[in-house]
Amino acid sequence: MKSKILAAVIAVILTLPLLFACGNPASPENGTTTAAAEASDTPAPEATTEEVDKAGVNNVPESLKYPDTVITILYWEDVERAEFFVEDENGESINDAIYRKNIRTQEGLGIELNWVGTKGNYGSQANFVTQAYNGSVSAEPYDAHAGYSLTASTLTTRGLTQNLKDFEILDFSKHWWPETLITAATINDKLYFCSGDISSNMLYMMYGCFFNKTLYESVHNGEAMPYTYVHEGDWTIDKLIEVSHGAFEELTNDNVPSYGDRFGFYTIDLHFDCFFAGCGMVNLKKADDGSLQVSDDFTTQKPVDLLEKLVNFLSESGDAYAKGTTSKDSSSDMFAAGNAMFTVDRVYMTTFKSMKASDVKYGILPVPKYDKAQEKYITCMAFPYTMYSMASASQNKEATAATLQLMAYHCYDLVTPALFEETMKFRYSSEAEDSLMYDIIRGGVYIDLGRIFSTELSNITYSLWRDSVKSMNASSWSRQSSANLKRLDTALGKLNSTLAELN
Repeated sequence: MKSKILAAVIAVILTLPLLFACGNPASPENGTTTAAAEASDTPAPEATTEEVDKAGVNNVPESLKYPDTVITILYWEDVERAEFFVEDENGESINDAIYRKNIRTQEGLGIELNWVGTKGNYGSQANFVTQAYNGSVSAEPYDAHAGYSLTASTLTTRGLTQNLKDFEILDFSKHWWPETLITAATINDKLYFCSGDISSNMLYMMYGCFFNKTLYESVHNGEAMPYTYVHEGDWTIDKLIEVSHGAFEELTNDNVPSYGDRFGFYTIDLHFDCFFAGCGMVNLKKADDGSLQVSDDFTTQKPVDLLEKLVNFLSESGDAYAKGTTSKDSSSDMFAAGNAMFTVDRVYMTTFKSMKASDVKYGILPVPKYDKAQEKYITCMAFPYTMYSMASASQNKEATAATLQLMAYHCYDLVTPALFEETMKFRYSSEAEDSLMYDIIRGGVYIDLGRIFSTELSNITYSLWRDSVKSMNASSWSRQSSANLKRLDTALGKLNSTLAELN
């Protein structure tokens, strides 16, 4: 019963407005390289109890059965956190929830799930696409793909996916399918991939701003915790810069601010994307005719002004350290060691080995806004989550559609509550404020069209911003965006032509 209640609470959270935003080729996970789609300021109407209940009810009839049907799903086996299947129950909440969602999906439809793994993370996207293509021309084709988020657009442009809107059983009004993700991913009234509760890694990959409560109290003796700034709408980039001051302490004995010293703020290049998104900026937008276009934010003064603030803060103020990369100088390790008052990271940082071994008392906040005039806190999504699609060559399309719908429901009903409990309550939920902050973070999630189609756009849409911040040069954004605008327009032209020709 407690699980059901929590699922209902999460359902309400998922109805909050989700914002969708829309690169030198390089890995988005290794910190070697730009992000953002349009953010709406229109508040979502409050859902009535009846609407919430209806949207949270399984719509797959108990009588719907596909006996002796095997649904074969190609999945990326190098996924960062367990999502697809586990061998058996072991008493661990997430493991057991994943096991039960598969059992209940199989029993509910009388099918057998056949998971076929292959490498498919950022560096192995080509392998995943090749395996999907090989399946499409085999005598026993795959029925569905469950791939790394950036792979879905490539599968689509290669004609390997089916329009999900062809199947009535796939009810995208349900809570387990985030409404604005579905809206943003629907192009020319067709939808070729989807995600939501069906991908447990989506919950892990939300960006938040963590803070060391003990260090904050020491530096800001007598002042209210930063939760107050969030509630007052004053948790902005300027406020982060302000409250990060005063924490620096030389610990490495080299008389130079360096990795290992204590700072007000630590981060690495991998996480620069969240500032662009958190400040409400986007690179791509969807035009009225369904085509993808460069956003007006691409050429406005706002990103230049933001970059100037960040460059001064990260490289000149002495209050922050941001010279590290994913392969070294871990900001999460420094936070776990008590050497950072603030850091930004995916919420699954709470599950890192260094964090589990840490005695740091910490809290969580949303990523700061650009200014007080920005109405909402916006949550950037990291790339390693799963997009699901139906294989165009599937010989079991109706059964596959029902499988995706029922599996998504059971993820919403079983897996999401377990994940929510682990990521929110492992350490920082000792205070009610942290639980509320988590809700705000989840309510502000957006999925960027520019990021979804990043591979098809030579990674221009996320790497430009990331590289501009890495350069620590305030004029870098204007220079790089101007230099790449024609390149991006050309890539968008080709992409739009391909999308328009899809069946």
